[in-house]
Amino acid sequence: MSLILSGTDGLSDIDGTAATPAIRGTDANTGIFFPAADQVAISTGGTQRAVVNASGNVGIGGIIPGSAPKLSMYGGIRFLAAEAASATYTGIGSIALDTVCISTVATERIRVTAAGGVSFGATGTAYGTSGQFLTSAGDAPPTWTTIAAPSVTVYTSGSGTYTTPSGAKWLQIQMVGGGGGGGGSGAGGGTGGTGGTTTFGTSTLTCNGGTGGIDNGAGGDGGSATITVGSGLAVSGGKGGGPDAGSANNLAGGMGGSSALGGNGGCGGGDNAGQPNASPSTGQPNTGGGGGGASFAGSFAAAGGGAGGFIDAIITSPSASYSYAVGAAGTGGTAGTGTGVRAGAAGGSGVIYITAYF
Repeated sequence: MSLILSGTDGLSDIDGTAATPAIRGTDANTGIFFPAADQVAISTGGTQRAVVNASGNVGIGGIIPGSAPKLSMYGGIRFLAAEAASATYTGIGSIALDTVCISTVATERIRVTAAGGVSFGATGTAYGTSGQFLTSAGDAPPTWTTIAAPSVTVYTSGSGTYTTPSGAKWLQIQMVGGGGGGGGSGAGGGTGGTGGTTTFGTSTLTCNGGTGGIDNGAGGDGGSATITVGSGLAVSGGKGGGPDAGSANNLAGGMGGSSALGGNGGCGGGDNAGQPNASPSTGQPNTGGGGGGASFAGSFAAAGGGAGGFIDAIITSPSASYSYAVGAAGTGGTAGTGTGVRAGAAGGSGVIYITAYF
């Protein structure tokens, strides 16, 4: 093929090949050639390295570009720090068909497959399994983690030691103190007993019990609640209800205070409509509700006990173990003297619910 050099066309009528490019220097197999209509390419060492087609799309590393994308290549893109005396491989590349990798300091860090799977770390196989979550490792590759179902422990009485399950990240503790007992009716009727204190840890979480109801007096106060370690909701228990007022006979006892855990206080005994001697009801067990006050055929009905304090708290980075104690129910006040006297009802016992999350 002849070579034409003119003022109109410049250099023309010679296409060349990768091995013998049309435009070259002293190196015979390195230069520029024209592999097809509307295409211009670069070769080195007799091999095509880059080509631009009629759409302006570029192929690098032997790829013939199509209508999209603008840049196609075999191999990857390398990023170099300008101030580095010697740089190692850091960049984006494809090590297999339809697979993209990101590397730093010559080590694979992330791989994305044709199916959309993502691997983290140097192995190229750490894709995890269905249902797993990524856990940060700080300035290191994250790991795939299987999250275990929460572990629930319930204490309804007594005391002891709670051992935090291995791997637990945080604890949720819901607990309530014991409910105060309702007062006994009649002259000299006894005051209901105070509910026991529910604790978790040494001065960590404390729910005090409600105080007892008084004969012919005020309802018991709800127990207080204190969070020393952790954060959350601390609510005092509901106050016990007072007895029917007045000097008329057949007075009903006061209702026990309600607990924030959800337990209603016990009903006061009797009413002033024909059932003066009905017994009061106890606070619902394991809710910290107050016991009902006793009724009286005369004018000395008794008040209901207060409910125990309530806590719903979160403890992060939990300790290996915690001591615990569940508050007992406050006893009902003893019956006084007189016709149709009754003892007050006991309050509801406390409870502790512990949920460990992993």
